[in-house]
Amino acid sequence: MFNKKILIYFSKTHLFLYYKELNHPIKLEFEPSTVYDLENVDVDWIRVKLNSLLKKTKLKNSRGVMILSKDLVFDRIVNEETQNEKDFEVKDFIDNIPLQADLIRYKEFVRDDNILITATNKKLYESLINLLKEFGIHVYSVLPEIAFSKVEFNKTFINELLKQNELLKYGNFIDDGTDKNKINFKINLNH
Repeated sequence: MFNKKILIYFSKTHLFLYYKELNHPIKLEFEPSTVYDLENVDVDWIRVKLNSLLKKTKLKNSRGVMILSKDLVFDRIVNEETQNEKDFEVKDFIDNIPLQADLIRYKEFVRDDNILITATNKKLYESLINLLKEFGIHVYSVLPEIAFSKVEFNKTFINELLKQNELLKYGNFIDDGTDKNKINFKINLNH
């Protein structure tokens, strides 16, 4: 059904597409207004540019994971002692993100006694997911870059990433936020 596994790296300034048969990722540099105010994406501009970039690739029926760059997310480390204090800190963080509440998706990553809360605007990745679907690329997981010790564009990284079932499930921004499981922070994919 899906013939290629693809890694998509999305930031305010560029988009990388990488699959195992490439020596280097396909890179699309954005205009300054392509992603603005962490609220809007110029999908039409990206569509035109991707169309010319992807003409020679065979990415139909590809399945991929999208990693959101640090410049597309908000984050805060919470290390309060009690559950009530932690809940208050999480709520305060979410309430102070300069986006409409219904656009915010967040995840919690655990490291020792700390919790890293990372949030983003779902409109950003959803618009890109819908656009990539037009090119035959199905994105099934959207993860924050901050969950990784390092993002690399090579076969080993993709293979290790795709084995991280817990991360792909619980760290995924695509879900509706009802699954409150927390996962370990800083997944090290460089074994």
